[in-house]
Order: sequence, then structure tokens, then C-alpha cells
Amino acid sequence: MKIHKLDNLPSKEQYVQGFKDIKPPINDQQRCLLQKQYYSPNKIVTATQLAELAEIKGGFARVNIIYGRLGHLLSDAIGIEPSYKYWTMLSSGGYIDKNNPNKVLWQMYEEVAMALEELGWVNKKSNYDFNEVSFKLAEELADKDEIINLYEGSKQIITVNRYERNNQARKQCIQHYGTNCYVCGFNFEKAFGEIGKSFIHVHHLIPLSEINQEYEVNPIEDLRPVCPNCHTMIHQKNPPYTIEQIKNMVKYLNIFNQN
Repeated sequence: MKIHKLDNLPSKEQYVQGFKDIKPPINDQQRCLLQKQYYSPNKIVTATQLAELAEIKGGFARVNIIYGRLGHLLSDAIGIEPSYKYWTMLSSGGYIDKNNPNKVLWQMYEEVAMALEELGWVNKKSNYDFNEVSFKLAEELADKDEIINLYEGSKQIITVNRYERNNQARKQCIQHYGTNCYVCGFNFEKAFGEIGKSFIHVHHLIPLSEINQEYEVNPIEDLRPVCPNCHTMIHQKNPPYTIEQIKNMVKYLNIFNQN
């Protein structure tokens, strides 16, 4: 995938002044698109995702028009003419499938993000700060007696909300899916040898905090093996990211890092 971006990227200060000088002034819908992209993981979104996040009627086609129009207005305000499409005023990006405009992928420039912060249009503190949150994953909690009929739930309050985990369900999940991470494919035994044999975390697709009661867990449908790194990233927000979202984060970020 070819990544398109500005040859001469404006400074944060130029973007701040450019947003202020846009005529007519930036509207709520345009500002909403910028905010939704800013708060997206790594500030990377597809046009379809942005349409869903901002609840734009008309989907990706409408978002492409709004986003491009905003880039054109910013181009006029700053006095820079992009060599490619006007959306490159706001983001680097390209087409995952050049024959499908639904597959455009954008990553907001850091200078644009900093300008939005200075303008007060976004709140940097709203981003999830993992360093300020303390919690224990299931594998860090003490094992409980196996429950043959596979019930779990029983919420306990210690320092944070803590849940019993079903060891038998975990074993059945691993027997079915194996010990490769369902997100990134990492295998501890292959990397570390004997000491890594059978080691893997297990992630509940339906957070127990949303159930808040005992339920009959299906180890195949409700659980997936994940490595500690991916498991921690899944829980970087509440409700957690889905496995598919984390996979896309890795995939999309690699696209931009390779260019």
C-alpha cells in the first residue's frame, strides 16, 4: 500500500492558525470527525470507521467528501497546495484496495493532533493512561476449585473488582485453540523452550463486568488464548477492545511504519 503525505508538513502553530482562519468557520460535523479520529487508536481510521464513529449518514462516501473539503479549506487557510488529495492536509494515508474507495486508511499527523489539543477541541487526558490504572488479569489471580458444570462469575471486592475464573474452562479453551496467541500468533514454547510450554493467557470475549452474575461459560465460544502483551492491550479501555480491533491496530500501524 502506497502512503501519501505532504511533502512539507506545516508546524503545530501553522495548523492552529489555519484552523482559526478557515472560512467559513469549521462546523460541528467537521470538528466531530477530527475528534473521533484523534481518539482512535494510534489516530488511525478507515473512512468507514470514521463514518460509524461520527454517525455520518451516507457512510464512507459522505465522510470522504467532508474530510476532503475540510482539507481543502485548511489548504487555503495555510497557503499550502498538496501534491495529492486534499485529505493529506490532515493525515497521511492511502488505499488498502485502490479499486475500493471504502478502503482508504488515514493516520492523523501529530502536528494536527497537537493543534487540536491547543485549540481545546480535544482533551488529551481523555486518552487512556495505562500507567494510572492498576488491575490484575485472570492469570494473576489465585486459582479456584474447578467447577464441573462450568459456571463462573461470583464477583469479589478486594482493591478493585475481582472475579473468579474457571480453570477447567481455561483448559478446554487451550485444548481447542492451542497455545498460540489468537491475536499475534506468539507461542511461548517456541520462543523460550520448555519453560514456556503450555503458557498462555485466556481472554473472555464477554467481559464479566458486563454480565455481573453467574453464567454458563462456553470455553470454545466465550474464550480465546492470548499472550500477556495482547491481553493487556485488549484491556486498555473499558469496555475492552475486541480481538479484531487489536488485530487491525497491529495491521494498520505496520502499514504506516513500513512507509
